[in-house]
Amino acid sequence: MTSEVGYVSLSLNGVLLVYCFTMGVGLQPLEFSDCLTDSPYFREKLHTHEKELERTSQQIKGLVKEVKDVLSAAKSKLRCDIL
Repeated sequence: MTSEVGYVSLSLNGVLLVYCFTMGVGLQPLEFSDCLTDSPYFREKLHTHEKELERTSQQIKGLVKEVKDVLSAAKSKLRCDIL
């Protein structure tokens, strides 16, 4: 499996967040007929998909946290600018 690098950027009231993450590319498709035979090959592919889902989930959680932090910082900056 290879990886590609992705970037998400967000700008809010002059605060810029750039989030870098890797995306798995090239996962083999899971076939229903392979599921029925429950072969070691199928289990290996399934395990690879599970690891990729967990990694993606962690990246999404990290991104959500970063966006919340940026929004909080932007709100604080806005409050300071008003005073």
